[in-house]
Amino acid sequence: MTPPWLLGYDVRMQKIHVHVPAADAEYNVMVGSNLSREVAEFVVERFHPHTCAVITDTNVAPLHLSTVESALRAAGTKPISLMIPAGEQHKNISTLGTIWDFLLNHRWERRLPIVALGGGVVGDMTGFAAATVLRGVPLIQMPTSLLAAVDAGVGGKTGIDHPLGKNLLGAFHHASLVAMDVKFLSTLPRRELVSGLAECIKHAVIADENLFHWLDVHLPQVLESHPADLTELIGWNVRIKAGIVMKDPYENSIRAHLNLGHTFGHAMEAVVGYDKLPHGYAVAVGMLAASRLAVKLGYCNPELPGRLESMIHRAGLPTCIPELDAPSILSAMYSDKKVAAAKLRLILPAKIGEVKVVTDVPEAAILDAIKSVTTAGAAVG
Repeated sequence: MTPPWLLGYDVRMQKIHVHVPAADAEYNVMVGSNLSREVAEFVVERFHPHTCAVITDTNVAPLHLSTVESALRAAGTKPISLMIPAGEQHKNISTLGTIWDFLLNHRWERRLPIVALGGGVVGDMTGFAAATVLRGVPLIQMPTSLLAAVDAGVGGKTGIDHPLGKNLLGAFHHASLVAMDVKFLSTLPRRELVSGLAECIKHAVIADENLFHWLDVHLPQVLESHPADLTELIGWNVRIKAGIVMKDPYENSIRAHLNLGHTFGHAMEAVVGYDKLPHGYAVAVGMLAASRLAVKLGYCNPELPGRLESMIHRAGLPTCIPELDAPSILSAMYSDKKVAAAKLRLILPAKIGEVKVVTDVPEAAILDAIKSVTTAGAAVG
């Protein structure tokens, strides 16, 4: 099934353009192959900068940095680049300070853009730096992972982690352009590609049963990194997320739906260690816990967790993270950003394509849901 908004899809070029009106800005999202030249031309035409910063990490730089730098030079600007350490464990105030120092030492100006070239960690931290240095400078997002392409790259959220929880420090700062080059995804380790699929499944569960059916048919091609299927998948997910963000830019209402699986998942990441548990794996298991809790509370059909578990398993994601301490996970859940008046606010599925926000859930029921994904099943691969 092809979503109706793909009427503008250029089959020959395999490119999708999505326009995102935001509360205080508007920007375009490009999805396709070989986008570096288009990004560079946009930067020069929009900002006329004498220089442009590219922030990347030690994993991405050897693969893609030279391509982006060459395109920027060919378009007429002189890029300067900074490599930060790769990994969620470096998503902290120390690394953010390194980015701040780099920009300020180069006498940065408010009209000079910054390109975030990397996965979600690079995008979040570079976005936070762009939001705060000189009280805000232009940002270009170039996600290099599926997870960043379908989630972190759209919506304007930026941030860093704190020892007490994930993404507890940050700001909203929309990019001027988001460019998702599916050729970058061809270099992803399979573990990283699979991790990104968790967010795609999440978007289907919260907003679009047709996407769930599409994934059921196209998962084999996606797992083989077929460019046309990746382009369509990313474009579809961007459209879903953009639609929600447009209605609720600062997460006051329905944007919280995007956190399906995250309250459980972030707590698991905090307990296991951010550098040991891939975010997508935690989200996948967190969604299963949420679906089983929804059944227990009578919010959804008992068949839903089985359908979701089958999809997660076929995507190569874990359905369980064994031998975790359920009370420790529950305790960590109270550090979640969505806690209000010391009460957990959980996103639970009502059916494929619809979720609801639930509060005042008995802790015993939450513990049972946690135990259902930490005592048996498939281990993290």
